[in-house]
Amino acid sequence: MLVLCGCSTAQTLYRPDSLWDPRGGYKDAKLADDRYKVTYAANGLVTKQQAEDLATMRGAELCQLAGYSYFRMVAGTTTITRIMPYGILQPTAEGEFQCSFAAGPGLRRTDDVIASTRAAYPKVMPKDKDS
Repeated sequence: MLVLCGCSTAQTLYRPDSLWDPRGGYKDAKLADDRYKVTYAANGLVTKQQAEDLATMRGAELCQLAGYSYFRMVAGTTTITRIMPYGILQPTAEGEFQCSFAAGPGLRRTDDVIASTRAAYPKVMPKDKDS
């Protein structure tokens, strides 16, 4: 007898969210020229802190792609959903990020956040095409 399971045990990958893949990912929206909203939905293998860090990294990436060197979170929430019947806890982090060209109180460098987050969570980062 052959039994197949559609369950995913892989960690959430850092990538855009997809309806067709249960591992989760990020969604983002531009609210203004210097403001973005990011939602990072994780699976049960990613912690609340990891979901928050990956949402923040996406905010840093969006600001950097728009030509900014600094950013800050101006609003944020994290929710934990219990997926039944297995009781898996699924964190979802949401943040609104404001970008800035110059340093200032409460602002973080986009480069620093991206580099430190990639170093902290190498298993959920996409593999380089060359490796």
